[in-house]
Amino acid sequence: MSYTPLDPADLAANKPARASDALLIHTNLEDHEARLLTSFRVFGVLGGSRVVSLPMTAGVQSAIDWLDVELPGTDDVPAEVVFRARVECRTEDASTSVTPKVRNMTDSTDAALGAACTATDADYSGADQVQTLVIARAATAKTYRLQAAVQNGDFPTYLIGYLEVVQP
Repeated sequence: MSYTPLDPADLAANKPARASDALLIHTNLEDHEARLLTSFRVFGVLGGSRVVSLPMTAGVQSAIDWLDVELPGTDDVPAEVVFRARVECRTEDASTSVTPKVRNMTDSTDAALGAACTATDADYSGADQVQTLVIARAATAKTYRLQAAVQNGDFPTYLIGYLEVVQP
């Protein structure tokens, strides 16, 4: 199929698209629908809260109302499937930092480690308040948990996370 690009002057004048444009759009739609059968994105809650702070003590802490998640290993799921934690964190004072991480509870190792956050923005627009952590997968199924390393317990810190499973 040959395609002539849209003329910007036609677009500016709100002229209707040509029939070839409609065919291209239809063809792309069919391609997109075919890709939908093989690609997907799924979300799940890992725990945490924007309202209830983590305990005000220094050290590693599990997210409020955490949920352990068992993820299949690379032996069971193709390598192109990616598991990510979408995390939001905040502190009420910049002198306290919170570092999100995903812990492999089966092997007692860190599967993903985020950047330390000292931002205090209540709308989560500050530096490192929204992070995406790619979870390093093992060969076999393992259990994972959202946690945070709190620098000191002087001020409240918040952490919430979602699991994102992506098949490109």
